[in-house]
Parts: sequence; structure tokens; C-alpha cells
Amino acid sequence: ALFAEEPGEPEARSHALALLDRGCDLVAYLCDVPAEIRARPRLAAGCADGRGADCAKLGSILANSASPLSDPAEALRLLALACERAAHEACQEAAMLAFEPPQPDPARAARQAELWLSTACNAGRSGACEMLARRLLEGNGLPQDRPRGYALLARACERGDHDLCEQLDDVAARDPEPPLLTADSRF
Repeated sequence: ALFAEEPGEPEARSHALALLDRGCDLVAYLCDVPAEIRARPRLAAGCADGRGADCAKLGSILANSASPLSDPAEALRLLALACERAAHEACQEAAMLAFEPPQPDPARAARQAELWLSTACNAGRSGACEMLARRLLEGNGLPQDRPRGYALLARACERGDHDLCEQLDDVAARDPEPPLLTADSRF
């Protein structure tokens, strides 16, 4: 409560930070909050200097609804910037935020989220591949495109994601649309 009331830059709110530090002394998991607040200026400067990893870290902090720094709109902007700067770990988080309402233009947000998920998937991030595939299969936030969704799952499987291989095998037992997988050590 004091953090929200105290004026000035977040890292200069000394009374609130002192209380957060006391909380850290009592419970270890609370130590992240004051550390993130103090890291904000450094991360913001690094992001402004073009470091995608700093944009990704700051975006993740701002995306956390439990953080006193929570700012979903700015988090989305920073995570998108990080994704575009090849910090592919930020792409999936940016997409998740883009799918959350309220978005001023949901159709545009969905197209952008699809691009971010595709970027991360093409960079080998299996979580992004799975998220994109499932949204395409279900038509959840994106226009349904089952062949493309199944192809993404098959490609992730071929790259060695055995959990997705098993899921695709299970689906193929009930649905004729998924592609047949090449026999490998699982058979």
C-alpha cells in the first residue's frame, strides 16, 4: 500500500522499499520484489540500448500481476520488442499477453501473437510451437487451421519433443487428419 502511495520513481520509494526489505528478511521468496524494483532502471537502460534480454526481463517483471510494478500494456510492448530483437524466450509471453482481454483491436493482437509464436517456434522453442499448434487446432484466439496445427506438432516431434510425439500419436488414434510420424526409437 505504501509503495502505491509513495511518490517518485519506484526505485526511489525508500520507505516502501525498506518494508519490502524487512519482508525479505522474514521470508526468502519475498526478496525478488525489492530486487526487481531496484533492477528496473538498469533493465530499462539496457533495453533502450538495444539489449533484447533486458527488454524480456523487464517485460516479464511488468507482466506479473502480483508485482507492484505491474503494467500489462508496457509489458506487452517490451516483450514484443524483445521478441523482435531475437530474445525468443519473450515471444511466447508476449503472445499470451496479446491473447488476454481487453485488447483495443483483438484481431490485430491475434495476428501479432501468431507471428510471435511462429518466430519462437522457428527458433526451436517447443512451448511456443505447442501453444501455436493448440490454438490453431482449437481455433482459440486464432482462425482454426488443423492441418497447420498438426504439422507444427509433427515438426516439434521430429525435433525430439517426445511428449508432443505421444500426444500426436494419441490424437492420431482418434482423428484421421494428423500426419503419420516417421517410425523412430519410440516404436
